[in-house]
Amino acid sequence: MGPRSWSARFSAWLGDVPTPPEGPDRFRYRDEEEVDVPFNWPQMRRLLSYVRPYGALAVSATAATVVGTLTQLVRPVLLGLATNVILQGPNMGRMRRLDLLTLAYLLSYVVNWGANVVQTRRTSTLGQRVLMDLRRHLYGHIQELSLNFFDARSVGSVLVRVTNDVNALGDLFTNGIVSLLANIFLLVGIVLVMLILRWDLALACFVVLPIMGVISTGVRSK
Repeated sequence: MGPRSWSARFSAWLGDVPTPPEGPDRFRYRDEEEVDVPFNWPQMRRLLSYVRPYGALAVSATAATVVGTLTQLVRPVLLGLATNVILQGPNMGRMRRLDLLTLAYLLSYVVNWGANVVQTRRTSTLGQRVLMDLRRHLYGHIQELSLNFFDARSVGSVLVRVTNDVNALGDLFTNGIVSLLANIFLLVGIVLVMLILRWDLALACFVVLPIMGVISTGVRSK
């Protein structure tokens, strides 16, 4: 992608460059405009374009997240099966089955630990590489800006904005996106397990969800 496209993006992000005042008000700067904007998918897709060169890292991090989520979902099922075996009374076959369930439960912790290690390393590497590309592009664009651009802003305002916002984007790629996917997988998995085990009780639990949604929306609007 050429430098002009990055210059246009960066200029649109920072806003129009104001004309510096003349005379004694030359070094009196206007307040920074509010840069917070509502979430929109076009901007998110543009940010995700930075991940495209590192697709293998993103796929491996997502796979590790799915594996870790599955290990969390299987533990309650194993505990339920072990409880049923214990309640049925002592028996050689049941004790052997209980040993297998115990081994599987311990193995789920080991697999979960390994998946978390892979996820942490992959996401950290992905976030740092994306952060490096973003800083390189922004640095190249800043070198092309005119002196009038910096003269119209307070000392360090552009530097602080670029530094803080880029760090926030690094946290987004390192933690935010993967955590969001993990929570979505976990929520969907819990719903599926509940429906498979007892669909009638699961539907009875889901009845309160619309009520909770209405209450949370009303509290959040206040």
